[in-house]
Amino acid sequence: MSPSQDILHILFVTRTPNDAEYIAGVIRNSGWATRVTHVNTHAAFEEALHSSYFDIIVAEPNLENTKYTELLNQVARVNKDIPLVLIPKDYDTELTENAFLSGVAGIIPIDQTNSLCALLKREVKQLRLRQELRLVKVELRDTEKRCRVLLENSEDAIAYIYEGMHLYANHSYLELFELEDIDGLPALDVITTS
Repeated sequence: MSPSQDILHILFVTRTPNDAEYIAGVIRNSGWATRVTHVNTHAAFEEALHSSYFDIIVAEPNLENTKYTELLNQVARVNKDIPLVLIPKDYDTELTENAFLSGVAGIIPIDQTNSLCALLKREVKQLRLRQELRLVKVELRDTEKRCRVLLENSEDAIAYIYEGMHLYANHSYLELFELEDIDGLPALDVITTS
């Protein structure tokens, strides 16, 4: 999760810091507080990924020493969920098709700042939803584990029956009805035998 949900942490991979600052200024003017890190080599990109948190990566598609596909591969290697948005100088149909097939989140020419801001906001919103979903899944697994422990350790006989079939029974239930297993056992069979 982001250190602060109110601040947009952006990693720029551009030729010059001026491009990064220009785009960051546009984003700030649209109402987002931003923290910007600029790199222009693959080694600096890799180091930044390991040392800081980022909400989004904004990159020129093909710097001389860093290709966008290498950036995607590095993000995958460190197992981080960070969307990558490309900002080419001009629109290129082939680049767009290849980028989307590679897993790029979006591609907007650098001079279309309003569209770029809208894309970044959408991608960060999606990122935050994915982060929340991961947290909810962890909490659900923990809750299910605690419930299972409570059911298993209960001295009361507990069973879960759905549409007349046993789906779950704790040890006390099995002992009460002198059963070994309830897998697929109709509830009526237990009642009639007892």
